[in-house]
Amino acid sequence: NDLQVEPKTMIVFPNPTKEFISLKNIPDGDVKIVIFSISGSQMLTFQHYTNNEMIDISHLIRGIYIIKVNNQALKFTKI
Repeated sequence: NDLQVEPKTMIVFPNPTKEFISLKNIPDGDVKIVIFSISGSQMLTFQHYTNNEMIDISHLIRGIYIIKVNNQALKFTKI
């Protein structure tokens, strides 16, 4: 029997947050991370990232943001 393993779901935490976010279960290999405001403005870009590394978002204003990792997107709230 062929056993198919589902990929783990990527998570952004803590969510909501004030100063830092981390990502869990990011894909292996090279990843490109881009953070967008809810209005679509590009706010931050990272070329190299490892699981659980902290991303400083303290300079961003309060609001809802989209974080795109390769072709996956997640939402987080800055409070």
